[in-house]
Amino acid sequence: MKPNAKRALIFIGLSLFTVVFGFVYHLFSHGVTSPLMSYAWVPVAGAALFYSLVWLLLPTLSKRPTYRLTVNLLNTATAWQTLGMILSAVIAIAGSSSPYLPFYSMVALVFYGLSLLSLGLLLIKPKA
Repeated sequence: MKPNAKRALIFIGLSLFTVVFGFVYHLFSHGVTSPLMSYAWVPVAGAALFYSLVWLLLPTLSKRPTYRLTVNLLNTATAWQTLGMILSAVIAIAGSSSPYLPFYSMVALVFYGLSLLSLGLLLIKPKA
């Protein structure tokens, strides 16, 4: 199986797990819901969509030397954003707050930006 197809399937599975996790958490939250928990699967599904598009439209991109860096940066950004959304939802459902929650979004944005930058470098044609 191609690496990007495998990554896409893994991230589809992770997004389904996140949907189930949010559903189960809402079952035991005494009727209190949070939109952040309901949509925590979106960043993971976005990563799955990215890997699917690369697999289908740009199959030779994964052979470039810095592609692994792009993958690692995207995975890190997705993990930070999803974790931040779930923690924010858990804290909101509990009726509390934390000054550290925006940190997750900021770090995710930095890693998304670095991932886009490294992807842009990948799309530049090599001279040789």
